[in-house]
Amino acid sequence: MKCRKNVKNLTDDEKTRFVNAFRALMSNDSVLHPGAQSRYDDFVETHLLAMHDMDTNMMRPESWGHVGSVFLPWHRELLYQFEQLLRAEDDTVRIPYWDWTRAKGPLDAGYPFTHDFLGVDGTDGNSDRVEREAGAPSPYPYAFDPEDWSTSISVLDPGDTLNFFQRQFGEFDIAGTANDAPNLPSNDTVEVGTGTTYRNAHQRLDQLHDPQVALRRPAQPGAPVLRRQHAAHDVS
Repeated sequence: MKCRKNVKNLTDDEKTRFVNAFRALMSNDSVLHPGAQSRYDDFVETHLLAMHDMDTNMMRPESWGHVGSVFLPWHRELLYQFEQLLRAEDDTVRIPYWDWTRAKGPLDAGYPFTHDFLGVDGTDGNSDRVEREAGAPSPYPYAFDPEDWSTSISVLDPGDTLNFFQRQFGEFDIAGTANDAPNLPSNDTVEVGTGTTYRNAHQRLDQLHDPQVALRRPAQPGAPVLRRQHAAHDVS
């Protein structure tokens, strides 16, 4: 049986290999649009098209892989196909999972948003741009370099013009909504007898996709952390 590894248990070498496998896919040519984007971007586009109807330029009311019972199997297959490509670059690499019900902040073991793994939150005073570690030597010492990620953006959310790597933790605050990811239930919270439905539960999980929840704009699924988040739903 194959089991996914918690981010908190990754060694420094495993973190570096993981990021380097991502970077390798970003240098491989696209299958969907050869010469126009990378193989990595093919998966970003697939996820985007699952939510957005390009013909009408509107979000799909019932997307292929979201807001319904297909959520788990669709993303499991997407993860599987993506992981096979990562393993083709480095057979030691597996997609770990981020337990966002416990690792909620920088002081929690397993929090992936660190300079030595996936980069940190965006800087409020710089349009939420994800920046390098202040004072870091040159060349940049970590495998994940937010400046490299900014120059690699090819697939954009419709209407988006951002050309840099952006995160906006804790900034989705609209009255009458469930708002940001910290409102998701923790492992020790059992919601029973509250009228919570399967659809509502997955809408809360889907909330982690929302660009305003902070994983990335543009085309948030292009952020490497998306695979960690979904892998938490596919741990075996």
